[in-house]
Amino acid sequence: MRQVPIQQELQQFLANTPPCPKLSANAIELLYQQAELRFFAAHHEVPQPYLGLVFSGVFAMADVALPWQPHDFFGAAISGLSNRPIVAKQSGIVISWPQSALQSDDFAPLWDYFRAQRDEQLHLLAREAPLLRPIEVICHAGVYCCEPSDTIQHAAQRMTDAQVSALVVMDGPKAIGMLTDRDLRRRVVLVGRSVQEPVSAIMSSPIIAMPHDTPAFLAMQTMFSQHIHHLPVTKDGVLYGMVTRTDFLRAEQQHPLFLVRDIQKQTSREGLIATASRLQELIRHMNAGGASALEVSVSLTSVFEAITRKAIALTLEQLGPAPCLFSWVCFGSQARGDMLPGADQDNALILERELPVAGSQYFEQLAHQVVSILDACGQPRCPGNMMATNPQLCLSLQAWSERFSQMLNRPTPQALLDATILLDIRLIDGSQALLNALQQDIKQHRPRCDLFIRLLAMQAVACTPPLGLLNNFILDDTGEQQQGLELKKRGTSLIQDVVRVYCVAHNIEQVSLSERLDMLVQQSVLTHKDSDDLASAWQVLQDLRWQTQRQQLQRGEPLSNWQDPRQLNVLNRHQLKDVFKVIREHQQRLKQRFGRDL
Repeated sequence: MRQVPIQQELQQFLANTPPCPKLSANAIELLYQQAELRFFAAHHEVPQPYLGLVFSGVFAMADVALPWQPHDFFGAAISGLSNRPIVAKQSGIVISWPQSALQSDDFAPLWDYFRAQRDEQLHLLAREAPLLRPIEVICHAGVYCCEPSDTIQHAAQRMTDAQVSALVVMDGPKAIGMLTDRDLRRRVVLVGRSVQEPVSAIMSSPIIAMPHDTPAFLAMQTMFSQHIHHLPVTKDGVLYGMVTRTDFLRAEQQHPLFLVRDIQKQTSREGLIATASRLQELIRHMNAGGASALEVSVSLTSVFEAITRKAIALTLEQLGPAPCLFSWVCFGSQARGDMLPGADQDNALILERELPVAGSQYFEQLAHQVVSILDACGQPRCPGNMMATNPQLCLSLQAWSERFSQMLNRPTPQALLDATILLDIRLIDGSQALLNALQQDIKQHRPRCDLFIRLLAMQAVACTPPLGLLNNFILDDTGEQQQGLELKKRGTSLIQDVVRVYCVAHNIEQVSLSERLDMLVQQSVLTHKDSDDLASAWQVLQDLRWQTQRQQLQRGEPLSNWQDPRQLNVLNRHQLKDVFKVIREHQQRLKQRFGRDL
């Protein structure tokens, strides 16, 4: 570690770092005077500053997945944690300030910004613990009211018409009580009270209400301790909504694991499709909660894996025992675990042996029914017909081995295209032994497939990231009289292609990007920095893809991977350009490693 003098570009860097442009000239001058720049080598521990700002490199707390990158603030002033270790994921420079330098009232916009960041961290935490969210997220907006002089009958009719189980009793602008369906049962029906009496005679009073930003678990604790089932929610002192005990239960169950559990309980095709329809609500819930691309990918992969297994089980019950062992496998993003909404099917069947006509027809029916169920459950059919319904993807183990042998030893253009899908393979259901046997056969062919590896590398560098010589974005036509960047085809897929070439060349069988990068580092094919650069670039692109899809979901538009960089802020545009530079650099390395003719 060494001291680095403050550079001339510090002023420009701070000017482009939110929220510094909102600070007064005096505050900016204080930041310049008190700033200390320090360089940290990769994998070295960084002392927790009171307030730090990443100037270059990537830094993170040891047990936190989300890294800090250039223009990100961190430190005890933000997290309140002064003893948590920080590690330099990539070599870089940190700007830091002591607490004594930030006491002026001129720094108020800075603290407002950090409070907003803490709120965002609470939202991140809330995705793992839903009851840490504010009750505003859980409650039903809008409140139905009545007056204390209204008759019980009139109030009951209003509840029925509005399909609600509670009314707030208002005396002018003031809420003075609550009337619930429980009050009607216990204080009217059971005691034979006249329904012509006023609501004031049976309402619960005084009213208990809570502000909209109260953590849900505190609201739930109050409801249970006060034995109430309905809690009015206020915002700026005005009634805003209502939360019930049922809402808390629903909030806890809006998690992929609950959906997976319910999918596993289904006993019919119709029940499975109806249960899977909740996936769209789950995606909307994750969208509203600000879930990261990683969380969405893990959730979608888990849910569709459960749907596939249940679809296979239901179909086997209908068709009877299978005539031989089989493996239902998936390819592509589902195999790697990086699905995003809109991902289509890529699946196949591996059969234990060649079968007579009757046996082939059995698996043909199995494939058609499972693919049909997946389509009805929200995973569309593959436009390229990479599905088990394709006879070329429903083969015996021997036929699969021969197909891979031909692909590796006599590569054609179509075989190379197929390889980008078929080499990312994972078992969903059935015999693991069959898939293991196939992978062992593939492994035996790899040492003799130099031509295939060179051609696969050539294909991996044929499509380049959309960045010009002057670091300008090269926009493609979206097909809708607009221009943009296709973040999958010219982003994430390029990273996967580069990494896949290395894995084929070095007999690495892992499928997910993170596992592949770890193995490449272990075998000294890539350095730690190479791995971190590619992983960070991948995550940036995935997050941007999900960010684009979130906006499309909110607008009710079809999902796509097109991003107009002109709609990104300055920092995101710079970040995206850095990502494309990383991809371009690794494509150049691939050329150098596997031949100049590339």
